[in-house]
Amino acid sequence: MSNSPDANGVVVSGEVIHEVTLSGENAPKSQVVKDAVDHLVSIGGIVYSVLVCPGKLSICFTHDPLTALKSLHELVPHYSLRSISMKENLRRLTIDGKQLENIRSLLPELLSNPSVHRFNNCSSQLILMVEASALHDIYDSLTDAINHAVGGP
Repeated sequence: MSNSPDANGVVVSGEVIHEVTLSGENAPKSQVVKDAVDHLVSIGGIVYSVLVCPGKLSICFTHDPLTALKSLHELVPHYSLRSISMKENLRRLTIDGKQLENIRSLLPELLSNPSVHRFNNCSSQLILMVEASALHDIYDSLTDAINHAVGGP
């Protein structure tokens, strides 16, 4: 598994990615989002995604998670947030959009798996954030589903 697509159009990134979640009614406000992203960038992090939901802000990034957590912790009292939490050691798994139909039946199982964190879904690709411990099993499930759908082994 590497950063280039396999024969099925599945790419597994070698980069370790973490996800931090700030919770509370102020979490989705634009100033909180800006400050959180600015904090991560200022400590050398690379921000991959920002997901804003009612009462929650989740950011996927690369950097030392402990340093990031310490840096973001000051936002909790400043913006009256309820909590901050971290999911560490995620890997990015990208499925080519041409294969989405072949794995559609697998999606409900994938997205309900607590080791899978949905990252991005569009017609050209599906990007999943997967806990490192489950990466090989999920990769195997995806490639098996694709091979079965296209009549392979």
